[in-house]
Amino acid sequence: MKNSVFPFLLILFIVAVPAFAHTPLMMLQDNEDGTLTVKGDFSTGTGAVGVDLYVKNKLEGTILSHQKFPESSTIEIEIPTEPYYLVFDGGPGHRVVKDGPAPPSGFTKNIEAASLQPAEKSDASGIPVSIPVLIIIVIIAAILVFLIPKISKKR
Repeated sequence: MKNSVFPFLLILFIVAVPAFAHTPLMMLQDNEDGTLTVKGDFSTGTGAVGVDLYVKNKLEGTILSHQKFPESSTIEIEIPTEPYYLVFDGGPGHRVVKDGPAPPSGFTKNIEAASLQPAEKSDASGIPVSIPVLIIIVIIAAILVFLIPKISKKR
């Protein structure tokens, strides 16, 4: 029995550590009326309440707007007239950077910046595994570690 506990704990540790590293998610929806809806979440199903959202100028990297996600984890912003990108800043290892869509009439300022890559890169890490999936993996690991040796001994 003692020999089968160590492999179970090892499998549990290997699966559980990355699973609890909640990956940040940022979804953008162009409302086609000059506004953009930004939805922030984490892969664990928790919302992005209190997480910073920056809208930055693509050419200079200056901050055009800064807001914190409210209880709904959804923010609606006016689409800037210059090329921009959005930064979901949940802290180190939890930053997502995405280009924003152009306004309906197209960009009118700093148009040459439209083809530039954002000055920042996403640093999100972790394996997006939800809690129910983690529970299923742990149950399967327990079955493999505890039951299979018992079945093998009976034969």
